[in-house]
Amino acid sequence: MRGGNRYLLVFILFLSGIQAFPQNGRRNQKLLEKAGEAYHAGKNSLAIGTAKKILAGDSLYTEAHLFLADIYHSLDSLYLEIGHLKSALRDSGSFSPLLYYRLGEASFSLGDYKEALDAYLECDKLSGSGSKRKAVLGDKIQQCRFSLQSINNPVSLPVKALGNGVNTPLNEYWPSLTIDGATLVFNRLVGDSTRGGFRQEDFYSSKKVNGVWQEAVPLSEINTSENEGAQSMSANGKLLFFSACNRIDGLGSCDIYFSRFMNGKWQKPVNAGPPVNSRDWESLPSVSANANYLYFTSNRKGGKGEMDIWRCRLYGFNSRGLPEWGNPENLGDSINTKGDELSPFIHFDGKTLYFSSDGWIGMGGKDIFYSQMKGDGSWTTPVNMGYPINSYNDEQGFVVDATGKTAYFSTNREKSNGLDIYSSVLGEGFQPGPVTYVKGVVLDKDTNKPVKADIDLVDIGEKKYLVQDISTGPEGEFLICLPLGNKYAFNVLKKGYLFHSESFELSNVHSATNPIELKIYLQHIRKGLNMVLRNIYFETDSFRLLPESMPEMDKLIRFLNINPSIVIEIGGHTDKSGTAEYNQTLSEKRAKEVYKYLVAKGISKGRLTYKGYGFSKPASSTGTSYEYWLNRRTEIKIIGIR
Repeated sequence: MRGGNRYLLVFILFLSGIQAFPQNGRRNQKLLEKAGEAYHAGKNSLAIGTAKKILAGDSLYTEAHLFLADIYHSLDSLYLEIGHLKSALRDSGSFSPLLYYRLGEASFSLGDYKEALDAYLECDKLSGSGSKRKAVLGDKIQQCRFSLQSINNPVSLPVKALGNGVNTPLNEYWPSLTIDGATLVFNRLVGDSTRGGFRQEDFYSSKKVNGVWQEAVPLSEINTSENEGAQSMSANGKLLFFSACNRIDGLGSCDIYFSRFMNGKWQKPVNAGPPVNSRDWESLPSVSANANYLYFTSNRKGGKGEMDIWRCRLYGFNSRGLPEWGNPENLGDSINTKGDELSPFIHFDGKTLYFSSDGWIGMGGKDIFYSQMKGDGSWTTPVNMGYPINSYNDEQGFVVDATGKTAYFSTNREKSNGLDIYSSVLGEGFQPGPVTYVKGVVLDKDTNKPVKADIDLVDIGEKKYLVQDISTGPEGEFLICLPLGNKYAFNVLKKGYLFHSESFELSNVHSATNPIELKIYLQHIRKGLNMVLRNIYFETDSFRLLPESMPEMDKLIRFLNINPSIVIEIGGHTDKSGTAEYNQTLSEKRAKEVYKYLVAKGISKGRLTYKGYGFSKPASSTGTSYEYWLNRRTEIKIIGIR
């Protein structure tokens, strides 16, 4: 229902004894009063029939047209409302500005932007300069012009329904996607035969085979006799957040829950707890690809409008399997308005946000908008995704695949069975950067059994952590999403083991369908073992440490702190360019520089020695540029265990 009783102006005037227009005979007046009484009693059909009886005898009776326009508005029958508004405008007297405004509202809601623009302009012309309507009309006129421009300049390819494997005569909505693009999880509104056909929300999953989405199957481990909705799945498909309302363990009206995929099945859902959930309304979660942030919608105190988008840092799960959260943060005025901001989706790149809003200039209902996180953590001004992604209907539940090119979302379009899931190829201006992922497992080198370890990943160029101290899964597995084209430092740390260090550069030949796969073997700490620090960098022909080295240096400090009994030698090595004397001196100075950094950070001198080896112990002798890179290295050798 659009607006309800607040639009029944004529009926309210009659109840108060005020006559808005001259009456054309006592018969018509009495019939209209009876129609008003019928509406007030909830008898819509009788009210409509009585008003139509008036028009059968007097088709120009303005009050009857106004009355029917109000009733049809309350019933969401906007085409019929528009017809009666136009009839009433033939003789509306001083009510013309209001009726033109109503005509603009109804036409805009149906996507007839030209008709709406004409009506708003006429209302603006008839409204006095001091009218309170002027400011509102300015926004309405701007929306109409934006919508017409959007239709004339489409920014994406036409939308396409996903087909019978996903869409049915029931409602399908809130899609989420794994990073490989092969699994789609969504909501379906199904009938419950155990409760007299009462409809409820359940999760369904579909696999893409040879480009075709297969028949969806229910997620039976998570679905219950209650509603489960608005889910978001981590990139590896092993962590699912969703919304549920009015449950026994709930903290507010609606809460966010989670389930983990372990031992081959989904575990029983658990309330995500405070501070994500509160006594207010929390819903529509979106977990970042690396599962280190959860974005969600809430009407909690401290927001900018009715519904705002918030996020919480997820540090991991404690020994009881419960999430450990940071404090909730509102995304601020850059994203949130006095209206509603809903259904956030944080892309696999970790910095591109899509969301629904009725607070920014749009095409009607709730439109999809696009924003990117800047280097300082703030957000760019949201951009409307334009036509044909947006329409006069509500568009929500918007996700984009790892390539950054294809979007999936739910909407109610012509010829669809209620809400269906659609896809569209995005215009270049709305595409996030493509990503790939590093997938692997950490194993004990001696036993070949999985090791639960901590992982760091640093963008070397931007000198910032993408993930820090995240734990591998129970089977030692991990999956981390990475933008293409950058160079990364990768570390794995576990107490009692040598830590693992390597670096890799992601060129555009990689994609979500061609990820990097790693199998990492950790060695137990033993005297005489070496480990190479792949991410220690010096200025060319210098012993000065570059800033890019600091994450690895800090990881080395942590390694020494959690293994306080070991004594190490820091070894500097060079390639074969230059004289032996020069390389010996340079390698020793570089080893000493690392030594000095560790001492300055509190590591006891008694646990450290350093030595330069020049080119006397090459790691490779293949004669390639890769050999030069392998030979330029800093090594750590365990020379004692106290």
